[in-house]
Amino acid sequence: MHSKPDEYTNNNGIKDSSITGESLTNIYKDAIKYAPSKIVGTLINLLMVSIYTNLLSPKEYGLYMVSTAVISFLAIIFSDWIGVSALRFFKENFKRDNIESYFSTILVLLISNLLIMYLAGFLFFKPIEKFFQIPSNYLFFVMVLIIPIAIRALLFQILRAQIKPLTYTFSVIINQLLTVGTAIFLINQFHLGAIALLIGMGVSIVLIDIIMIFQTKYHKSVDREKIEFNILKGLYKYGAPLALASFGMWTITQSNRFILQHFNGSAYNGQLGVGYNLTFSIMMPLFSIISMAAIPRLFSKYESGIDVRPIISKLIEIYFVVFVPITFILCIYPKEIVSIFANSKFSDAFILIPFLALSAFCLGLTEITTAQYHIAKKTSIDMYIRIFSGLSGIFFNIILIPEFGLLGIGIAAILSNFLYLILSIVIKIKNLVWEIPYKSVIKSSIILLLCLGISILLRSFFNPLNGLYFVLHTSVIISIYTILIKKSSFLK
Repeated sequence: MHSKPDEYTNNNGIKDSSITGESLTNIYKDAIKYAPSKIVGTLINLLMVSIYTNLLSPKEYGLYMVSTAVISFLAIIFSDWIGVSALRFFKENFKRDNIESYFSTILVLLISNLLIMYLAGFLFFKPIEKFFQIPSNYLFFVMVLIIPIAIRALLFQILRAQIKPLTYTFSVIINQLLTVGTAIFLINQFHLGAIALLIGMGVSIVLIDIIMIFQTKYHKSVDREKIEFNILKGLYKYGAPLALASFGMWTITQSNRFILQHFNGSAYNGQLGVGYNLTFSIMMPLFSIISMAAIPRLFSKYESGIDVRPIISKLIEIYFVVFVPITFILCIYPKEIVSIFANSKFSDAFILIPFLALSAFCLGLTEITTAQYHIAKKTSIDMYIRIFSGLSGIFFNIILIPEFGLLGIGIAAILSNFLYLILSIVIKIKNLVWEIPYKSVIKSSIILLLCLGISILLRSFFNPLNGLYFVLHTSVIISIYTILIKKSSFLK
């Protein structure tokens, strides 16, 4: 009589413990390689908030934030999903020695989408300018920027598919440094205001595109005579739901800028911009270290017949334990963070920090919880729950912003992001049902309660509005949290 196989035994009969350990080791190695770009990106984002809020008025900063939201919307609908689709089917075409046809088809798809975008832009330019109070020169620069941004998005995904984290790291760091440097120069020398930020973005992205074209060897792998409609069909079938899902995500995270712009104007968006950039722009690069390292390897393991459920469960556990203290600090020190990193003109942004920090934490976690839909090539599920959560967010914003202003934005953000997380946990794919690490969640929560008490005690002696004392507060809290987590044997 044969013994019943273990629940987490893979298709090759190899028990999951060794597979999981090997997989996690490889993910850790890739994460370490991706980490420098993300950590540097976080530091640069902090620096950008300090620099830009000192150089720009709330109104100018608000116009910049609305412009980036327009860029994000256009990229989501017309280009980003192409890059993600390219990542998903890269290995399959590489095994078939079909890279030339694959890359050529992707390029044709990207160009055709951009042409459609410009046609739509021509038709809706004036209505958008009038309804959302966005100056025409900002919209013009946005339409120009979308070309290099679309190319960059595609090449970044190809680097991930080729598993070249060091090249990716170098490209991201250089891109951010060039953007900041160019923008500061243009603001100081030509007094261009927020337009300088868009020009700086364009200059840096074009240079990075040129570097990545040679790094990926894309220019050597394109043959315009080798376009395959079967590949095109597959990209559309996988990517169209992905584009709609990304649109749903955009409605969750960025549609509030347009609603606020319509009701309250650019100055309020400047406050929102500081709140967003001191939470989402700081946290998401760090959170994405895990997903960027893990997702390509999860695809590979799954296609090789290896059970990825325990890997997903472990990644969620690691995410929660590692990143919850960052969220905790943002929630209990909002005034201090805004005071230290932003100009006093943006002091009202502190209202948003706790809400947006919790929203970002939920959103970062969904990058792992929704991996099941992408692994199983059922992105339509992710699309539906994103759109539902996003439309709910728009409804919350329309109701709450006129009544509560910035506070309304914060409440709507946490409601829509939490709704998305819950739906991604409840709706699961058969054969990809992972376990929620309840013990680690409870353990971390108990330790955080202790850290809260320590924070209250520290406030009695050291005012965290002082930069040095703020560093002392955060260092003590993170140190105690880390020690207690280790003592609780989580790392075993």
